[in-house]
Amino acid sequence: TPPFYNDGLRAIHSSIEIECERGVGISNGQGSDPVFMLRWSDDGGATWSNQRTKSLGPIGVRKPRVVFDRLGSFRERMYELSISDPVKKRTAGTCQSHAIQG
Repeated sequence: TPPFYNDGLRAIHSSIEIECERGVGISNGQGSDPVFMLRWSDDGGATWSNQRTKSLGPIGVRKPRVVFDRLGSFRERMYELSISDPVKKRTAGTCQSHAIQG
């Protein structure tokens, strides 16, 4: 993503929900349960967080939401989202955040 800024103040992203078509896995083998992988950088891409994963859902399973919680605080942040397998991709994201003083 492009960097998120908060005018020099610290901000908190409590969660990111990835709006996507779920249940796009294939019937067996690679791609049977694809996962989203999320990591972030708070220093312009010089270093990155550990990767977090969430299931995109096996074929036909469309109910689970894809939400990454407890993302911490930052002054500037970039996110990287990738998908483990070559499956149909249609995504958009929403963040829950708030600014704090300091």
